[in-house]
Amino acid sequence: MENKDIKRIAIEQSAIDLNCKYEDLIGQTNKVVVSQLISGHKRDYTEPHFCQFVCYGNALVASVDEKLLKFMIPFIEKLPGFRCYTRFKELTHEFDKYGKHIGTQNYYLPDMKNNFDVSPDFDIKIFLDSEISKLYSNKKFPMALRYDCDSERRDVIAVVGYKNNEIIGIAGAVNDSDTMWQVGIDVLSNYRNQGIAKNLVKVITKEIFKKGIIPFYGTAWSNIVSIKTAISSGYSPAWIELSAW
Repeated sequence: MENKDIKRIAIEQSAIDLNCKYEDLIGQTNKVVVSQLISGHKRDYTEPHFCQFVCYGNALVASVDEKLLKFMIPFIEKLPGFRCYTRFKELTHEFDKYGKHIGTQNYYLPDMKNNFDVSPDFDIKIFLDSEISKLYSNKKFPMALRYDCDSERRDVIAVVGYKNNEIIGIAGAVNDSDTMWQVGIDVLSNYRNQGIAKNLVKVITKEIFKKGIIPFYGTAWSNIVSIKTAISSGYSPAWIELSAW
């Protein structure tokens, strides 16, 4: 699979999640749409967005509750897409009226120009679907596991690193949609900065591709360690989200 195909699938998923058109996300003009849950949306969305910004580098699409239209249309018309994320004072003032808060996320996609092969100095075991529940007694890896194999949105792959029969790190995949699974990673504190996270993420990336699914990686803007892990694991920045809840 080529990078252009991976990005196309990601944009198609975002268009579903936002209730907009694919063309809206690759154009040059910002757009506001009314938020609505439609078939195929990511499984972690349980209700229409109050406000969700998505930008793949050019135009920004804002999927919003109808009550925000009067504010949001002139707000995004006067700014380049990426600048809309920086006007926190104006956004916070508006969202405070509804008791909402702002959160921001960076998202990354695998760059197929990179090599995802690994040669770790620790043991690796792969768990699939219901097998993953065997790991749930260990609560030290909440960034990698949902600790749920039964819900519609659930753990579907866990790549586990061991040293001396001890679990030292886990990369997990959650079935966020039918086409895209999100990667999470957690490594015990005394084993960090040893390349363990990078190796586990590379392995799970290949496992997700084997399923015919696109892996993606998300992290908060402020999580420098996680951002470095994404990049060192062969991922590249793809899109940015801002949410109000």
